[in-house]
Amino acid sequence: ALGTIPEFLRSGVRQYPDTEADRGIHSQDIDGDGRILQMRIPDPHGDWKLSSLHPQLMEKRQPNDTVGAFYRLFPEGLIEDFDGFTIKTARPKASLDFNRNFPYHWRPEGEQYGAGPYPTSEPEVRALVQFVSSHPNINCALCYHTFGGMLLRPYDDKADDQMETNDLWVYELLGKSGAELTGYVEGSVQKLLKYHPKEVITGSADSWLYDFHGIFAWTVELWDIVKHAGVEQGEVMKWFRTHPHSDDLQVFNWYREHVPDGDGYVDWYPFEHPQLGAIEIGGWNKLYSWRNPPHRFMHDE
Repeated sequence: ALGTIPEFLRSGVRQYPDTEADRGIHSQDIDGDGRILQMRIPDPHGDWKLSSLHPQLMEKRQPNDTVGAFYRLFPEGLIEDFDGFTIKTARPKASLDFNRNFPYHWRPEGEQYGAGPYPTSEPEVRALVQFVSSHPNINCALCYHTFGGMLLRPYDDKADDQMETNDLWVYELLGKSGAELTGYVEGSVQKLLKYHPKEVITGSADSWLYDFHGIFAWTVELWDIVKHAGVEQGEVMKWFRTHPHSDDLQVFNWYREHVPDGDGYVDWYPFEHPQLGAIEIGGWNKLYSWRNPPHRFMHDE
């Protein structure tokens, strides 16, 4: 939610899966500046350190890093049910994911995070399913998401050789045209957006639209700050798991050059946290840098 009081909402607003909030840090703007940034806390066992390339950046600690100042990084927020010792990032109170709630190969919460109690359990999803199912004249669909700069198509859980061949050829032709128009990469979710090499996504809108109704559906992942910075990512998800720290500096420098008056990256500043005491707040404001374009780039995107 990109409002005056910032909040990250994946999909719906109702509490799910439990009415009881999860213990841990819940992201929120605790100093009232209209941004959700990051908190860094000095900790000799922390898995972050000050960057070797820029004084404002943080760098992931390596196994052989034994000397120096180390930190723990958390999203800006307050700790629910704080016991005075344990600090972890809590699951959001509104954890339902609409794009896991569609009927295509739906799997329950125990197998897939955010799936909902049953397919189309959410009124927003059910309304869309009912509308599409009652309008057989629909033959194409675009689902807009952020982020990554990708044109994604079915399937989420199958390789291309398991798709109906003639449909695959049409998808490939459309994908080539889309890639030329947008500069985005194109391909199946199963190929481009696997969060884990041994896991797949099911219950998504695009696979349901195609598999149940023969609709040529695409998920458009808008915005890619990494590509704008000129970084060679290769496989997107692999890059997010591990990449040279010099890539972080390249993204940071690009952002500072092109958004000099923006608040997507904020220099660290001291703050007296009501639970943790003296900490620092700063780093990436991800809602306006990684997840969404900075304001000046939104129109073009």
